[in-house]
Amino acid sequence: MHKHSAVMLVVGLGASALAIGASARPSDSDSAKQHSVSVRAVTWNVRYGSMASVEQVGEVLRTSRADVAFLSEVPHGDWALRVAKSAGMVHVLNGTISSANHPDKFKVILSRTPISSGCEVHFDSEGAWNPASAVRGRTRVRGVPIALWSTHIANREGKGHAWTLANALSRDRTPNVLVGGDLNLYVDSPGLQAIRHKGFVSAWDLPHANPQQQSTIVGRPDHGVIDHVLLKSRRGSFQDVNVVNQDPALSDHYPVNSTVRLRPTPKTANTGFTCPPLRLPSAMATTP
Repeated sequence: MHKHSAVMLVVGLGASALAIGASARPSDSDSAKQHSVSVRAVTWNVRYGSMASVEQVGEVLRTSRADVAFLSEVPHGDWALRVAKSAGMVHVLNGTISSANHPDKFKVILSRTPISSGCEVHFDSEGAWNPASAVRGRTRVRGVPIALWSTHIANREGKGHAWTLANALSRDRTPNVLVGGDLNLYVDSPGLQAIRHKGFVSAWDLPHANPQQQSTIVGRPDHGVIDHVLLKSRRGSFQDVNVVNQDPALSDHYPVNSTVRLRPTPKTANTGFTCPPLRLPSAMATTP
């Protein structure tokens, strides 16, 4: 863990309509509910798997009912694939850039739905540990397109990794962009504000979230939250977020669970994003 921030989510839309005379259309709200998609997202810095077995990590993801998991500080090799198999999340996207060139601090996306267009964005910043990166892929949940970003960055005064990440995220034209990771940023930090200025909201922005009363760092109850799930969507919103406290702890960070509800968006021609491509070993997750 670096002394500096992170995320996870599920989007939800709740709507009710009042019928007023013959012009009322209560079926609109019913249709919105029927066609909206609920996504449960988890973000977790797993401390290179040093405090938990593959089965324990998989059990956390399985019991959280995660549709998508953003993992950071993931060990090299087939660790993520074995966790995916244990959690029942068949599709895996492994990053190839380890935070601060540590041998076991990679970023990974796990998903229940297929991942495509896998790539990884490299970040460097003066006065911070380098390199940092974000792994990016695309998926569809019941036809709704979602760009997925898993990241781990450092915090610093001035324009550091967070500003580079914000600029990269701003180039993603996918209608729904979901980001999770250890951002080492507090909810009121300038770095997180830079990302918000690109149109993103944090799950911790929910009125009932109370991030000042929680901590994602094990053994430091007054530390605050530095792990985040972020969303940019014109037709989606966060429904819930919580820290999953563990005893005994399975990492030096606690997992963060969130829920998002997304509605279908009109098809757009420009949904691409370009960065160095990654191999997609999804099928390996299901091998014995």
